[in-house]
Amino acid sequence: DGTKNLLLHRAKSYDLDQSQTTGRDFDAGLNTASSVEKRAQTFTPTLTGVMPFVDLNVIKVLSPTGYLTVALFATSGGVPTGAALATADKLDLSLLSTSSAQWVRFVFRTPATLTASTVYAIVASVSYSVSNVNYIALCTDSTSPPYTGGSLANYNGTTWSADATVDALFRTYVTQNDTALTMPSGYDQY
Repeated sequence: DGTKNLLLHRAKSYDLDQSQTTGRDFDAGLNTASSVEKRAQTFTPTLTGVMPFVDLNVIKVLSPTGYLTVALFATSGGVPTGAALATADKLDLSLLSTSSAQWVRFVFRTPATLTASTVYAIVASVSYSVSNVNYIALCTDSTSPPYTGGSLANYNGTTWSADATVDALFRTYVTQNDTALTMPSGYDQY
């Protein structure tokens, strides 16, 4: 009938759930040797919900070419297992700076739903051939890893091995308040 009213609705939010952001003292190179083709950081969420993106602290050494891919996996025995639950957009390595480490957000266009208190893994891999000269590295803390919900793991092309003495610098987010708008009785548009 043309009546207008103000309707407030709580917006969707992306809550920081797990993080390890301090103590960088070591850079864990990706595909710098056949023993480290991939690296993973395991984590244990406290929130149940959709994980739309993850932030990783990375550094580019000299001039590698190709792409960095980040995926989310379930774990078994503290290491990634099975097929990827979600894969983020590939990052063109030419877009990264070589002057300093930087935080990069990896977006999952088809995100996975995480369950609280279940261990998952953020897996980073690259498209370039083995090189210990031109490479990308995850920034890590190896002196006193403060993150208790997981650790770094390394993939040698055949098997994963956990390294409880190192944590990658990362941040995970879980979507909250993702409910549909409920219209009051008699109203059919907004």
